[in-house]
Amino acid sequence: MMNNDVVPKLESVIDEEKKASHFNLMDEAGKAIHLDNAKEKLKAGNVDICYPPIFQSGGEFDLRPRGVSNDENLYYDSTTIGALKPGNSASAVYQSALTVAQNEAPELVPNLTKNVGTRIGLEFHELGLILNAKNDRVIKARMVFNVALGFQNLQNKADNPKIRKFSLLLAETLIIGSMKMMRKKISVKLSLKQAA
Repeated sequence: MMNNDVVPKLESVIDEEKKASHFNLMDEAGKAIHLDNAKEKLKAGNVDICYPPIFQSGGEFDLRPRGVSNDENLYYDSTTIGALKPGNSASAVYQSALTVAQNEAPELVPNLTKNVGTRIGLEFHELGLILNAKNDRVIKARMVFNVALGFQNLQNKADNPKIRKFSLLLAETLIIGSMKMMRKKISVKLSLKQAA
């Protein structure tokens, strides 16, 4: 239901580096839900929303069911994704992620994964274009990447040793545009002739 209104709005905010408050995003998402319900011909008596849409970022999170969106602007760091453009090397993309970690959380640098993604081709994991510190292959328009930024073997102070270590991985599929990167959902049907 959200794909027609909310997701494109959120992608636009991030791609075009616009400012949008959590509250405004929540409000637009709420309106979209009601419009989509009307489009789907759902009867109001048969549909109930348990929680309003909640947008949170910038280090302030309330994960309780009664959490709310505040008036702060959506915070995101697009440094790594911004480096993923035609003409840049794969190592430049990795270096941008490393630089953010060094500047924002130097204690996490040893935990940064050794690559931040890979090109997707006929195989999900194309070994020739891994986004790591050593790969100087050049990124070209219309390439597709799985960008996967991760930190592994992080530690918390839990008493239970089984939950003391944890890892975090954020991933997204991206298509590289000729002038700018375009974020898209990938839904590709290849015939045998197209794949050859």
